[in-house]
Amino acid sequence: MEANEEYIRRKAYIEDQGSQRQKELSEEIWSLQEKLAKWDTMNLREVLSDLDPKMEDTFWSPELPSYEPKNYLAEIQNSKNFGLLKYLVRNGYIDENYAAYVSYFYPNSPTAQDRNFLLSITDRASLEYVYHLDQPDAVLECLEEADFFHREVRNFDLLSYLLRTKGPHLRTLLQSAATDQSAHTFFVEFWRTGRRSTRAFRFICALCQEHPEWFRIWCESKSILLEGEWRLFVLDALYFLPPERLSRINKENWLTERISDDPKFLQLDSPNVQRLIPALKALSVRFSQIDYREEDISLVREVCQENLYTLNLSMLKTAMAVIWSIPPAEVESRSYTHILRHPG
Repeated sequence: MEANEEYIRRKAYIEDQGSQRQKELSEEIWSLQEKLAKWDTMNLREVLSDLDPKMEDTFWSPELPSYEPKNYLAEIQNSKNFGLLKYLVRNGYIDENYAAYVSYFYPNSPTAQDRNFLLSITDRASLEYVYHLDQPDAVLECLEEADFFHREVRNFDLLSYLLRTKGPHLRTLLQSAATDQSAHTFFVEFWRTGRRSTRAFRFICALCQEHPEWFRIWCESKSILLEGEWRLFVLDALYFLPPERLSRINKENWLTERISDDPKFLQLDSPNVQRLIPALKALSVRFSQIDYREEDISLVREVCQENLYTLNLSMLKTAMAVIWSIPPAEVESRSYTHILRHPG
């Protein structure tokens, strides 16, 4: 009996020690992963300043690829200029974009315009979103994945290129909004300045695929879109997305309800009726009230003829006015008789 108790005690002790060690290792792994993620967003100067002396010594003695000469590293370390090199690197005078400087003398390298953009990322000095890139593909070759989490990389030409080529970095660039809300300002401006264009079409489609929840976030936020601008954003989605894909952005029927409850939604300039009506039907929109202008009558008539409204007095007046030209004041006295005479 005592032997069994001793066995149980020792077994519990060993298991407890193993569990504790596993917890310590998990915490150590998490710490290293966190530090690695942090280093991914730092430039060379920042990395060096974050290293302790022992790790910095290791930094200056890296393992070289096999194709380098055997004494290549030793010759550099024994050079009288090695101290100067360390000073220049440690203080940011030579950084990871050194190749961008020296490539000026080589053919097929990024243009001066593009190099200026690349250097702005290194220097953390944002350029305007509309800054023109001569060769977005060449710029892309010079960027690391971590660069796409920096606001300096936000550029309309670069985003247009990623949307056109469906490059893998597109997802990373979109994900940057998860950690930096200012990214939404960039994406909204990209959409706003390119409405009804091919790039806007690609952007809306990419958003539906990668972040369908953004449609609701943008429409319900008071700080992302301008007042009333949500209608234009939603309208582009209705125009650009196939009816069967609208369900991705309509979780919990929020979009159906928002459109249905908005009396001014159909006040549109030059609407594309052939695209709009199928989209409204796909969302099962039912307007409870429609405030319309003279120029909106043809669209409102289509909506009424497709029964995209709830049956109430307000909508009955609207339907009879736009379909049969019956004045609102006469609807209550004539509606039943008129509908019987004109069932179609």
